Amino acid sequence: GLDAPAVLTTAELSRISPREYPVLILPLLQVLSPAEITQLERYVKEGGRLIADLFPGRYNEFGVPQVNSRLLALFGFKSASAPELGRSGSLQLDGSGDLPELYLGGPLELAEGAQARGAIGLRSRAVKLGGIALAESFQKAAPAAVSFSQGEADTLYLNFALPDYYQ
Repeated sequence: GLDAPAVLTTAELSRISPREYPVLILPLLQVLSPAEITQLERYVKEGGRLIADLFPGRYNEFGVPQVNSRLLALFGFKSASAPELGRSGSLQLDGSGDLPELYLGGPLELAEGAQARGAIGLRSRAVKLGGIALAESFQKAAPAAVSFSQGEADTLYLNFALPDYYQ
């Protein structure tokens, strides 16, 4: 079984190690300071596994929007567009059905070695309009997740968020 998750403060972040916390999960962590990003980089370089969703560190500690290239690189991106929070849709994972009603992220340009997992896309249902029949289609727009390994370090970025976060 799993132990209950620990909630860490900013002060504790500078003292944690992968031996003590082998995995850090950053659920919808929209605010990160440059110092906190440095601590997350250190943690990953020491072999920690980091999981985040939907554009972590979208704002700095003062609430100013930021795109931090160091944080993007940590998750295996060359660049990323900010997600349009509130845009909802379906997510299609490899070999499975759709997961409906998720908040979806945007396109990602992956660094060498980063692996795209699943797909976020636009699905159109089959419809008949007058005498014209349109077939169902799915057009991939972005990866659903990105895994990135550097030596012993692993990161996983989920390019979506669950709608329950906002309720």
